[in-house]
Amino acid sequence: MRNFRFLITGILSSFLTIHAVAQNKLDAVVSANVKLEQEIAEMDRLLGDIRAHMRKTEAEMVADSIILHRAMHERDSLLRLNTKENLALMVQDVARLEKRNDELLKEVERCKQEFVTKRQTLVRNQSDMAGMSAFEKVQRQKTLEANMQYTKVRYSEMQLSKLETLLGHAADFSDMNAYEEYVKRLRFAIANKKIYEKGVKAINSSLDFDYIVSIRDVIIPILELKQDDAGKGMFKLFGEQFGELDTLDIKLSRYKDGVKYLDNTIRAINGNREIRQLRATGNPQERTRLLNLMKPYVFPEEGTERSKKHQIYFEMVPYLKDLLKRYWREVQDDPFAVPTKTECDVESMVVEK
Repeated sequence: MRNFRFLITGILSSFLTIHAVAQNKLDAVVSANVKLEQEIAEMDRLLGDIRAHMRKTEAEMVADSIILHRAMHERDSLLRLNTKENLALMVQDVARLEKRNDELLKEVERCKQEFVTKRQTLVRNQSDMAGMSAFEKVQRQKTLEANMQYTKVRYSEMQLSKLETLLGHAADFSDMNAYEEYVKRLRFAIANKKIYEKGVKAINSSLDFDYIVSIRDVIIPILELKQDDAGKGMFKLFGEQFGELDTLDIKLSRYKDGVKYLDNTIRAINGNREIRQLRATGNPQERTRLLNLMKPYVFPEEGTERSKKHQIYFEMVPYLKDLLKRYWREVQDDPFAVPTKTECDVESMVVEK
């Protein structure tokens, strides 16, 4: 009986020892799983692009926790049943969980390596983007300077449509220091280009004295600018722009007097005594002689006072020059006809102001 008791005691002691080992391994697995969950949570925070994968890993861990729970339940059953078969099953579950734990640790390590690689790629891409951003800034600065330079070219070389397009896209440079001045210069250039075109059209059209006055009322203050007035959006003209606009103003200023001079020239032709006498004869044989008498009025000899007047008016105002040419064609066709159509047109344009 006594030996039997020793035998029972030995068996129980061995069982408890095995149980303790199993318990320690289970505790180690639980501890490892807890640590693993923390690492996975950290990876989830850092690696957004592999969160789906980590969620799958967590699901597997939950499944393993269920198995672990079952194993613990089986352990309790073993404690109650104290059978070798159940104890063996528990040891197998512990071994399987330890193996799964190793696999998960390797997976976490792989994820860490993938994160490092992707982060290095991100840093490299950010560096490349920074370089591109600097290059883009330089290019935008060059574009802005080129656009600004376009507002300073001769008005005859500007295109109104291009200026309006530049103004429409001016907001592209809103983050740059010169933005406000750029917008004002564009608007100033557009206004000047429009008034320039009106002036050019005026000297190439029949005289509209009031219209010419309104154009000059805009041009003169621009020419009188001695320095920039950014507050009013007005800027001192550059050399070529000033010369071009000033020349246009001179032409406009001479138009009215030029019409009067052309009218007086025609009256002088019609008032010439010899010309009147030849016209009165109506003799076609006198046609050449009649034209020769009229020609010095239309094409005066260089250096004469009349030639200087022609330079002042007819060479400055295109429409007046065209009227003179038209008048000469009419008298060439019929030097005896008085008045010609052009004579009537010129007389109607005379402004007594």
